[in-house]
Amino acid sequence: MSGSIIRPGTYGAAVVFETIPCQFLLHGDSLMDSSSYHHTLVLDYSAASSPNAPVVTSNQQVLGVDSIYFDCKKSSQPADDSSITITPIGSELDAGTGSFTIDFWVNRTNDFSAGYPNQGQLISGILNLVCSTGKITVLSPGSHTSVASVVDGAWHHVVWQRSGNTAKLLIDGVLDSSWTDSTSHDFSSLVLGTLNGIPGTFAFRGYLSEFRIIIGSAVFADSYTPRTSQYVY
Repeated sequence: MSGSIIRPGTYGAAVVFETIPCQFLLHGDSLMDSSSYHHTLVLDYSAASSPNAPVVTSNQQVLGVDSIYFDCKKSSQPADDSSITITPIGSELDAGTGSFTIDFWVNRTNDFSAGYPNQGQLISGILNLVCSTGKITVLSPGSHTSVASVVDGAWHHVVWQRSGNTAKLLIDGVLDSSWTDSTSHDFSSLVLGTLNGIPGTFAFRGYLSEFRIIIGSAVFADSYTPRTSQYVY
């Protein structure tokens, strides 16, 4: 069956179901995997100070719902971080050399001058957010930095995807940059929020929502309109 499936929703609204299966989906208003795989998530934090595991908060909302807040302490304080580790079931998150899409909403204020870490790992070892430049860097293969700045205290939709040997970074509906990528990517045991789960190492401080992984498809056109509601599967 092709096309979107539509059913009546709450208060008479229509719910449009996504037609391309995803292997992982983290809504902003939940600390659970909402994909059909229902991966176990490990919420971690260092015990250098008070516990600060990722939490759902209404302080910053996007798409009409809450978001997940990752906290960390100032660089001058004992190492601290806030992270989420995905526990794989099998090889469902292994893209190999094939197509994939990772997209999410992110919100971070430039707080580097206030003493917080300058760099924050959105995806451990792969996707880095740098406060001093305000830009996103994809670290595989090599280093590819966005043209657009996303560190301004506002919400931004970010897409990293690959089709064939071409990888692309799209921000807020616009193609930002592209490069050649034939690397084998395995997103199993993915860590969000810090580098390899090491306390205080490139700890991310900010908000995340609608983090989705699709293996097998690059789903976004070079120009698109960011959605205004949560993904529904």
